[in-house]
Amino acid sequence: AVDGVPVNSSLSNIDVYGYVVTDSIKAITALDGMEFYQFLSISLNKVVVFTKVTSGRSPAIALKIAPVKPKVVVLHRPARMDPLSIYLMDREGVTIIVSLKRTEEELIASLKRIVPSLGS
Repeated sequence: AVDGVPVNSSLSNIDVYGYVVTDSIKAITALDGMEFYQFLSISLNKVVVFTKVTSGRSPAIALKIAPVKPKVVVLHRPARMDPLSIYLMDREGVTIIVSLKRTEEELIASLKRIVPSLGS
């Protein structure tokens, strides 16, 4: 659905029950610590899709310090993957998948087709 490539070694058979899509810049700059925690709490057992990602570092650092973590994170078309973000998510046991969908709209439409009632 996400036309993705796994980029770290935390892959395993993971059951997920939906997805949440968020603009990474807005989530990290606009949400305070408690709001980000609440966002992640409603995202348990869901794939968290971050859009507008440059290198993956900001979402990785935010997730590292969060008490609740998703099992799978999808980064939409980062310009490059920061080795630190891969390292941090590996240590936290979070699978990172880089989506190669051309646009955010294509990515969201594809997710809605496979999980129409559970999506964002």
